[in-house]
Amino acid sequence: MEGRSYFTLTTGNGRNFTLVDARTGRVTAFLDHPYRYLGPGPDPTGFGIERRNLLADLAFSVDGAAPGPVRDAGYVEETHVVRVRFAAAARLTVVSPFGLALNAVLIGLQAPGAASTGADLSFRLGLRPVAEPFWKSPFEIVAGPGDPVYTEIRPDLLIEQGPGEGALLYRAVGRTTARRDGPAGGRATAPVAMAGAGPALGFVVAYLDAASDRAAAIAAIDAWVAERDAEALVEAELEAWRAWRRPAPGWLTQPDAVSVWRQSEAVLRMGQVRETAADGMMLASLAPGEWSIGWVRDGCYAIAALATMGHHDEARRALQFLIGNRRAGRYRDWVGGIPYRISVVRYYGDGQEEADYAGHATPNIETDGWGLVLWATRILIETSGDAAWLATPLDGRPVYDILREEVAEAIAARIETEAPVMRPDCSIWEVHQENARHFLYTSVTAARGLADFAWLAGRCGRSEDAARDAALAEAIATAIPETFRDPATGHLRGARESSPETDIDGAAFELYALGVATDPEAPVAQRTYAALETLRVASGGYRRSAGGGSYASAEWGFVNLRAASVAARRGRLDRARQLLDLTTARAIRHFGLIPETYDVAPAGRYSGSIPMVGYGAGLYILAQTDLAIAAAAAEAGAGSSSGSGSAAPSEPEQDAFIRRERE
Repeated sequence: MEGRSYFTLTTGNGRNFTLVDARTGRVTAFLDHPYRYLGPGPDPTGFGIERRNLLADLAFSVDGAAPGPVRDAGYVEETHVVRVRFAAAARLTVVSPFGLALNAVLIGLQAPGAASTGADLSFRLGLRPVAEPFWKSPFEIVAGPGDPVYTEIRPDLLIEQGPGEGALLYRAVGRTTARRDGPAGGRATAPVAMAGAGPALGFVVAYLDAASDRAAAIAAIDAWVAERDAEALVEAELEAWRAWRRPAPGWLTQPDAVSVWRQSEAVLRMGQVRETAADGMMLASLAPGEWSIGWVRDGCYAIAALATMGHHDEARRALQFLIGNRRAGRYRDWVGGIPYRISVVRYYGDGQEEADYAGHATPNIETDGWGLVLWATRILIETSGDAAWLATPLDGRPVYDILREEVAEAIAARIETEAPVMRPDCSIWEVHQENARHFLYTSVTAARGLADFAWLAGRCGRSEDAARDAALAEAIATAIPETFRDPATGHLRGARESSPETDIDGAAFELYALGVATDPEAPVAQRTYAALETLRVASGGYRRSAGGGSYASAEWGFVNLRAASVAARRGRLDRARQLLDLTTARAIRHFGLIPETYDVAPAGRYSGSIPMVGYGAGLYILAQTDLAIAAAAAEAGAGSSSGSGSAAPSEPEQDAFIRRERE
């Protein structure tokens, strides 16, 4: 497609990511875990243990020849099912099935009229790679000493072990057979071959951390396959997906926007880990994005979007990982010794807290995630109506008590006394603690979170808690204008301390996107909007900041989507639509996916980590919802009806007290 600059299609089921190149139709990676870092490395201030790509090569044949050039490729019905159509009428389908609770991929090749189909599989259980540079997730295979050992269990089943850890299962489905190939079979580089009896080929590849689990895994695969061929298995997976999916809202009428909404729903689902140690953890991006790591902040935007769409089970599961996980708290010395429950940055795949030293002398300490967890919890309770969940025991205590004692009270302990804003931290732009500042974003999320915890406390009949945290939220919101005002221009800076990276900071949009501003049309707000407009680029989107190098000066999807929410909340509906239409048009050219950043020149080229989960798919859902709320309010004020056939979502009731000056 003209204008496309990103070509990877990712399928995942919370245990696996498999990647397909849309240009060539080749399957390019099969990962042993969905998250990037399995756990801490030998140096706790260094980088974590990297996941592995286990796929060296996978070549398909139709009647002995390659399937030919790609005609088109994309997702089936905006799901996780990847389909490639070749010019010669052959069709490849690749999917990591949710119906199979394993790190597995199902691959099917259909070639109508062909006498034979085949696949040569070259997987490798290599050693753990090391990323160079650190921000690029490595996918090369690191060879280990010795040779792999293959065991033929049945005509449809092979097992591979060594030299690296784990085991691979190769299971043929339908009329396909599996065999050990290699030099005797005429292809030394393809240890395993699959042969289809006619025009259809199908097989499953699964990875196990422990070879001792193979009997249970084989039984699970056999039960799931149940003598079906690949085409029937794919259709069953699609049918299950259709049952899980929530219909796109009736007020979303533009076809491309509906498509991106639906694909965003799929990205959110694929971005949730389903392995035991980190069950529920939301990744910041899908692979191949380098940020396929469990960031708290990104995860909260994803949780809010899931809850807004009606996927309450997934939102609850994500919050249970954060709230019920006792493995945070390792960095108490960096936060004044206070106990806290939510990681100061992110999590490893084994559920341990990570503070992202990234080669620096000090960690990142980002307390903004604490407030965002309370905000996301309130959205879940409000949209689901399930306040009883707050009494559910997690780690031996009710959810409410954990939130009060180790999240809300942790925020309160970080509020300064001279001016009630949050103490210095590293915040959204992750400056490392040697550069910690009083960030506007952290105070905004603290005010929002405490206001939302006050709302939760009210629902639980805890009036004292509600009064205390509502007062704290109001105090922070009231202190923000004077604390962060630039003395020369009168706009709000991204940090109290002046610096080129934050003097004009796209994160300031969050003050208004989260409804924390006491008066979003006050003179200080107008000056802040004017300053933020200096970040606008030729496309109509925004840079992250006016300084800070090429990364910060790129056009940011996060800033564009939060700016769209702010425009909607201010009643600037045309500007909100312009920003959302920009995101939508770009995503349609890129399989419905949204990146971390866009190049400014050439304008709109995808860059950064791709595809983003919370910052991309999640914020797209939230911005479209904010626009729908604002449009409905405008139409109601004008006495007109949208005629969409579906009511717009209602404005969240918790916003009311923070907007007291406008009432």
